[in-house]
Amino acid sequence: MRCAMAYEVVALEDFHRVFGSTTELSSVSIGGQVVNVSDEFFAEAYQLLLVEPPASLAKQYGPNGELYSGWETRRHNPTYDWCTIRLGTTGTITGFDIDTAHFNGNEAPEASVDVAYEFPSDWKEILPKVRLEPSRRHLYKIPATGRTTYVRLRIYPDGGIARFRIYGHVVPVFPANPVEPFDLAHIFSGGKVVATSDDHFGSSSNLLLPGRGIDMGDGWETKRSHAKDHRDWVTIKLGAPGYLTTAIIDTIHFKGNFPESCDIRGICSREQEPDVNNGGWKMILSPVKLGPNLMHFFQLNSPCEQYTHVKVSIYPDGGIKRVRIIGTLAVKTDPDAKETTAQEDRERHDIIVEEGWEILEGIEDVDYILSQITSFNKTMNIIHKAKDTLAGNAGFQQTDTADLRGRTVLVTGGTLGIGFEVAKAFAESRARVLLLSRKVEHGDDAVSQIKKLVSEGSDVHFVECDLGNLATVKQVADKIGREEDRLDIVVADAGVGVNAFALSLDGIDRHFAVNHLGHFLLINRLLPLIRSTSKMPSTPPPRIVCIASELHRQAPSSTRFATKDEVMEQGSADMSGLSLYARTKLANILFTKFTLVERAIRPSGDRIYVLATHPGAVHTGQQDQFKEAYGQLFGQLLKAVTVPFMRNPEQGSLSTLWAATSDEVEKNGWQGCYFTDPGQLGKESNQAHDAQLGENLHNLSEQLVREKLGPDGLLPWH
Repeated sequence: MRCAMAYEVVALEDFHRVFGSTTELSSVSIGGQVVNVSDEFFAEAYQLLLVEPPASLAKQYGPNGELYSGWETRRHNPTYDWCTIRLGTTGTITGFDIDTAHFNGNEAPEASVDVAYEFPSDWKEILPKVRLEPSRRHLYKIPATGRTTYVRLRIYPDGGIARFRIYGHVVPVFPANPVEPFDLAHIFSGGKVVATSDDHFGSSSNLLLPGRGIDMGDGWETKRSHAKDHRDWVTIKLGAPGYLTTAIIDTIHFKGNFPESCDIRGICSREQEPDVNNGGWKMILSPVKLGPNLMHFFQLNSPCEQYTHVKVSIYPDGGIKRVRIIGTLAVKTDPDAKETTAQEDRERHDIIVEEGWEILEGIEDVDYILSQITSFNKTMNIIHKAKDTLAGNAGFQQTDTADLRGRTVLVTGGTLGIGFEVAKAFAESRARVLLLSRKVEHGDDAVSQIKKLVSEGSDVHFVECDLGNLATVKQVADKIGREEDRLDIVVADAGVGVNAFALSLDGIDRHFAVNHLGHFLLINRLLPLIRSTSKMPSTPPPRIVCIASELHRQAPSSTRFATKDEVMEQGSADMSGLSLYARTKLANILFTKFTLVERAIRPSGDRIYVLATHPGAVHTGQQDQFKEAYGQLFGQLLKAVTVPFMRNPEQGSLSTLWAATSDEVEKNGWQGCYFTDPGQLGKESNQAHDAQLGENLHNLSEQLVREKLGPDGLLPWH
């Protein structure tokens, strides 16, 4: 290696020796993304982070010129161009691969790299300006940085780069509560594949990635073997020593090439890569059959013993998509070590452990965890009936959101999770954005965050409103109607998740009050403003989008919406959190189809489109409500094993953004439809097609509103 200043140039043949033990922190496979760019006239910057190698697109042309797999800017920049990347997870950076493949004569002549922990922030240069050659990979090793979340690539003065890969080590994230179950093998927990028998068709490191992927290509698949008693295996180093209770083996997308069976062994070792033939490996899952395209849940043996590594063996060969190893920490902080520090982000408040872990002698509540496994597996089977909608987004991204200049949008629940991502995308599209939410502190923070991420000049405003209080909803809706001159899009996102029964301020099941009834009244009072907007010259038809869920299928078969007792304490107090939630998601679809379309839009001939969407299974703050619904420890376990398979809130926002802005809706006349992904029509349950159930819901909702607010509580629907 050749030394130059504070970096080393690495020869291509030394790549695996230097970077083989690192993680590609910028990869889209773990959530890396481009968040800002100075220019991408010829080729879009998102391609810098793609997993696949850059392909030659020679002599293929688009509207702006010849096509390239990479990022290419305009010519004649007097200074430099730049691209800001948010890593998939916080990490420490040790090197880069700047690849100019197929850029010859239009490659960026020079580049440098800056980093920051927060964005926007003061940038620190970690790779000084280096010279780039045409159509080749440039590998650089640097001293490990501190904790980093954002990276800025600068090119001088302009030009093209095919791929930019950032290598380093994940800063692991562990639960603040040491008895909270989580996935110790997950890449974000510091899990790492350290050895494998075969990576012929797919890399074993894919096993630890977030989510469930998009096809067989992002799983682990070995070559065929016809040898007797053949097995393939992978050794995973856990992010920390742990007590292991549950394994999840996911064979999604592997239908004719899944393994016949598997087993799992564990070992407690101080070695990075224990010998695969070491006699210390203990069987923690005896051989079990596997099926195609399925998520399998297995209880592990020896839950009171601690392990640092697991070895998953498959028989005789084949492919699996993900491995999750659920357990609790078997470590504690050393008093002489650095103090642990908390990373606070928009989704969780966990502890990032920097160093100083030692073995604990025991852990409480193991017996309780085991006693819940059977019940837990039944619950997981219910949740994953919607598994087919967990992956994919039909190619639509937030950046595809239409230009919304001059238009006004309202997002309920717009301060956190999916709603925040929807609101942020609307702000990036230059709309006037109203964020409606209950908590002022969340609202102020969301407005501040959006302005930092988008622009300080963004037209974003917080509106305080508790959707569980009908009198407040009416006051807020009427105030918006008086003060706003138009309303082009309404996104009904706010909601209570899978949580224990509670009453709203109006004495109604809080799930029903917030998820349905508050939106029922809000949209009713806003319809005059939406209608007047639809009649403005050169204005696209306004949209109303209600966020539902595939869990509407789990609404109790006894649901009738026939009397108010059904949604009061008498009819709801004994229902599970899942049933309460599912009932309201059914109500969201019925409200869309049978109230808004059949009673409001069609009778009036309005140029307004109303749709319902399923965001996918998304990791938002709602998973914290599992603890209230199922108890502290079981709720933690349920959260631990669902979150790794979920979309992040940005991915969860895509179906709603598409429904709210795509011109395909008007072209195809999609009125009152339900979408499970951008452009993908969903198939509702039989209950969601039941016109009588829709009429019952409408009549019950009107009855409840008028009982609380009087005969003038609702405006005419048409």
